[in-house]
Amino acid sequence: MQPAEDRVAAFPKPCEGPSLTRGHAQIIRAVMERRDITPQILHDAGIIRERFRRHFFQRLEAGQLTVVELHRLSAYLSVDPLRSLIAVSLMNEPAAYFDAITETVSFYTAELCISLSNAISSCEGEFETMNRNLCRAHADKISSDIKRHHENIVKSRRDQFWN
Repeated sequence: MQPAEDRVAAFPKPCEGPSLTRGHAQIIRAVMERRDITPQILHDAGIIRERFRRHFFQRLEAGQLTVVELHRLSAYLSVDPLRSLIAVSLMNEPAAYFDAITETVSFYTAELCISLSNAISSCEGEFETMNRNLCRAHADKISSDIKRHHENIVKSRRDQFWN
């Protein structure tokens, strides 16, 4: 496995990638194209206002949708906001939204948040932030477990194919 410093260096520095607004807009546009959804369909469904329908994509990328409209749009398209944030902010690549790795990281993030909140709520004392190196070590262990799981799936599929 690649050392942690190399993995971090492999990602562009924050702000080198697309802005959050532009990145999320690219994801929304790609989802709409994949599902053949037009601005007219969004308007007819009550997701966007008439005045935004004509120049929808330009206004979306310019960040001119209200928070309510953006939330409604994301919900209607089933765009996961956490997965979008991971793709745009951490991976600096909106297209990463569609990668299985990004989806898996999103699932783990959500589940870890719930699990940790439940576990800590039964503890005494003030919860303190963990050391970044310890978090990295836990992430490396989880990543190794996920890799091993993936390898087992690939082996199982290969064995089924050849038997």
